[in-house]
Amino acid sequence: YVAFSYCWGSWDDSQLIAVNGQVTKVTRNLYDFLKVMWEGAVWRWFWIDALCINQKDIDERNLQVKRMGSIYERARRVLAWLGASSEDSSTAMQLLQSTYEHGKTIAEDRRREELHLWLNERPVGSWCALFRLWSRQYWARLWIIQEIVL
Repeated sequence: YVAFSYCWGSWDDSQLIAVNGQVTKVTRNLYDFLKVMWEGAVWRWFWIDALCINQKDIDERNLQVKRMGSIYERARRVLAWLGASSEDSSTAMQLLQSTYEHGKTIAEDRRREELHLWLNERPVGSWCALFRLWSRQYWARLWIIQEIVL
């Protein structure tokens, strides 16, 4: 299974979905993710806390919270959903990817200095896009450390 790391988001614009023949309400953020994943049909087995844990049962919720580390550790992979794409999220992701790729080409003893020079040459718009990506609500969650690191 793929464990899903995300921010629940607001219930203000909740959506209805069907899971195993049962209709349930989900936040817009989760709905957006499910829509993207369904259209891409990459994976079908997800562990998503809002769907896999009976949120109305306090005892079950408390028990599952204790198991979260194990759930994420045993997952085939953890997929982090930062939210629906925005007009410049691809610019931010391109900056991260190109920085990673460029860094691999530099000898380790010169990497810090050369990356610093290279990064200073990137357009301001790329940095603004990255700032907006890092400012998303997802990064304010304490759970992401456990979800991503494991």
